[in-house]
Amino acid sequence: MAGARGAALNDEDADTIAAALDDLPPALTQAATLLARGLSPADLEAELAANLVQVLAEGDPSGYPSPLAAQVRLTQTRLQADHPGAATLIDALTLLAPEPFPLTSCAGYLPDQTSPLLKETADTKLSAVGALEAVARAERDVRRLRHRCLSSTAVARRARARAVQRARKINRALAELSPHAHPGLDFESRSSCSWPLVGWRFRQRSRPVRLRVSSGFMGDLAGRWRELNKAYWDERVPIHLGSAFYDMEGFRARPDSLKDFETAEVGDVRGKRLVHLQCHFGRDTLSWAVRGAQVTGLDFSPPAIKAASRLATELGVDARFLTADVYDAVSAVEGETFDIVYVSFGALNWLPDVSRWASVVAELLAPAGCLYLAEFHPFSFVLDDETASTVTHDYFDEGPEASGGGPGTYADEAATTEDNETVEWRHSLSTVVSAIAGAGLRIQFLHEHDHTFYLQRQSLERHDGDVYRHPEGAPRIPLTYSIRAEKA
Repeated sequence: MAGARGAALNDEDADTIAAALDDLPPALTQAATLLARGLSPADLEAELAANLVQVLAEGDPSGYPSPLAAQVRLTQTRLQADHPGAATLIDALTLLAPEPFPLTSCAGYLPDQTSPLLKETADTKLSAVGALEAVARAERDVRRLRHRCLSSTAVARRARARAVQRARKINRALAELSPHAHPGLDFESRSSCSWPLVGWRFRQRSRPVRLRVSSGFMGDLAGRWRELNKAYWDERVPIHLGSAFYDMEGFRARPDSLKDFETAEVGDVRGKRLVHLQCHFGRDTLSWAVRGAQVTGLDFSPPAIKAASRLATELGVDARFLTADVYDAVSAVEGETFDIVYVSFGALNWLPDVSRWASVVAELLAPAGCLYLAEFHPFSFVLDDETASTVTHDYFDEGPEASGGGPGTYADEAATTEDNETVEWRHSLSTVVSAIAGAGLRIQFLHEHDHTFYLQRQSLERHDGDVYRHPEGAPRIPLTYSIRAEKA
């Protein structure tokens, strides 16, 4: 482009100028305008090397409304006025760009309340690793700002594509770096280097930002999945008990939290032994007990089990609750078997190994007993938030995903919380079905449903109760699914 617009520009000079401007079209057309006005290639190259910001603030690039620097300033000023948290997060993301151009060109336009670290580093030509190290030192600043940014999904959606592009550039740059150049970081060889992308996903109005990191670090973090997740759920039990989302007063008046299709697909449970895995504080467990089942609820959170036992006593419902990890369920019930193993929404994403989970389920079932699983459909999480018409995430990337989300919970976004780090997995439907079949269970049905039970994405509309569906006339995709499988 630089060569085509500069009449006397040879290939070598064009390449030099394009490299200095990182091949950005507005900057190239701006440079071509200066060349057309009589500035020599050598003088332009010297000016770009010495005064890049000043050069980019001048001239009128053909085909663009204003100089690139002015566009950056205007965009940043408007964003700062409307969403200061988002603007500061964008500043942090700018530092993640390995090429020098965005860092130096934006140096004069950082907002006043930007953290001192970002101001200090913004005018320095940093390598990709240097930027990462700087932002890591500012982790507390950035993490505090994330949830402010995500309070407006419109801003976050616009930032998402730019963040992913920058992350891809970082991945490429890191793959080129020698492991000996930065001994403080645990690099792998180039052939096995795995630095995944920044993944943006949204749940309700403030779904946590999910960061994919190096395989070495991810291994350490994934190894702590139980510790992190347990702390997360322990802290949220009292919040959930007092939230409008769970409406415990309404439940005490009418203890039935089950979905209509669940009760229809499971059938009559009177007199049957039912174990509910990952039961939280037992609303669904007690709902089955009210319908006549002999219930056992199991969860790894002691506060949740304590609350479930207390709730059963308040309601006068006969139920047993046990504190145990789901993988230890067989020993927790001392080898007892059940007619029904029940697992419901938001359970499998907290487990790293679905095949192991399915083997536990098979051991818990008595002959002719059945597993009933109702879950959120994994495909529903790969589409864009606004229209659900564009695939924006990799369906086959099952994780693990480390969440550095801000405080709060899906039941109360304004809640103050300290334990906000989690590790989750997004198991594909084929992974779940294959695991169940591989455990020796015979699948009786797999049903996919076009509705869900919270604002899973902004494109959904609320219908009766807590049912959310696609707008009338819009193409539908599965939002939830249910599986029933029998032990021979």
